[in-house]
Amino acid sequence: MAESVNYKCPACGGAMDFDIRTHKLKCQYCDSEFLVDDVAATKGAKKFNKDGEFVRKNHFNEPAEPIVRHLAPGDDDSCKYDTYACKQCGGEIKLEPTVISTICPYCGNNVIFYDKLTGNHVPDLVVPFKVEKKRLRKAYEEHLKFKPFVPGKFKRENTFERIKGYYIPFWIYDMKAEGCAVFKAELDQGKNVSVYKVTRGGTMNFEAIPEDCSKSFDDAMTESLEPFVFNDAIPFETEYLSGFESHVYDESCDEGADKASERAAMSLIDSLQKEASRDYSRVTFESDNIKTKDITAQSVLYPIWMLTTKWDGKEFYFAMNGQTGSFVGNLPRNNVLYFSSITLFSLLLGWVAYLFLEDLWGGIFAGIIFSVIGHMAVDSSRISVQRARQASNYGKPETFRVNYTDDVYSHSYQRSK
Repeated sequence: MAESVNYKCPACGGAMDFDIRTHKLKCQYCDSEFLVDDVAATKGAKKFNKDGEFVRKNHFNEPAEPIVRHLAPGDDDSCKYDTYACKQCGGEIKLEPTVISTICPYCGNNVIFYDKLTGNHVPDLVVPFKVEKKRLRKAYEEHLKFKPFVPGKFKRENTFERIKGYYIPFWIYDMKAEGCAVFKAELDQGKNVSVYKVTRGGTMNFEAIPEDCSKSFDDAMTESLEPFVFNDAIPFETEYLSGFESHVYDESCDEGADKASERAAMSLIDSLQKEASRDYSRVTFESDNIKTKDITAQSVLYPIWMLTTKWDGKEFYFAMNGQTGSFVGNLPRNNVLYFSSITLFSLLLGWVAYLFLEDLWGGIFAGIIFSVIGHMAVDSSRISVQRARQASNYGKPETFRVNYTDDVYSHSYQRSK
């Protein structure tokens, strides 16, 4: 059974939470407030050199440590959860092995599992919550606006099942991307179009590319909440976790580095394509030979609010960046309304197109095309959870350099009227 410790108020002995507004520990009962550094129970992970500077450890190519398991009597190795007993009320609860802090569901006591914070599972950094819980409902209401194809009953009848604050573990990577990309470039010259094979090579540095390293959370959801602002990160202390559920990593640093490298490479390709576009009318990507090097990695806990709602027997998940307030979550669609609207607008636009084209089938086809494209554009705002392809928010533009150019003429053709 996991060993746990809780923070008690020095004034009255009550449970204390980390207060987002003041960034102090605040008693739930007597409202006393204490600086994090003044709480004697702290078990920090601060690492400073002799000059008082924080030492950032590089975890890249470091062996991944196994998650500490705490099996209760009678459990076998196939058991998915750890069992712990709350020291405040004695209640037992089962949690995933990666959980390092939680709130007792019986008495509301905050619990920290110090024995899980060993070796590389001690985070290097933490970004404390800046956005308060009360903003979550307002953000959710704003999220529902101007989405005509979301069922009206969902907007009126869905119920809030759970609101919870999490510290989610990320690996953050610094790296340098370098290499070449090949593009097909077209240059308009009146009626004639000249086609070239264009190669651009360059480099760019990236800082703090985040990769969610917990299997308990949807990567697409956490990536949709980006960017995270690394400048707010401070050396990790357990007191910041009080009042929230926190996890340690269960995905290796090297695995996250592969994904971060792909994103950095895509960002460099995008910059090289923009550079080539200065000289040509149209530029289309064809291939690349981009590599990353000088990779360093640290572990950080980023704050995220999670909201679960229920409607029509299904659960819907939403999330808010606890640092910036960015809110995401996919919404259901009223398919009857959606396809009926497409049909109606197809007929209307088809009739208008027929008046101009004087071609019945051409008008119908044009009406369908414009109607479908328009409805897809309107409906796209309903989907806000998607994977991140690039790392542009973490690139350092001042480090971008073009060090190789090669433009080879291919052929020309006449542009049709």
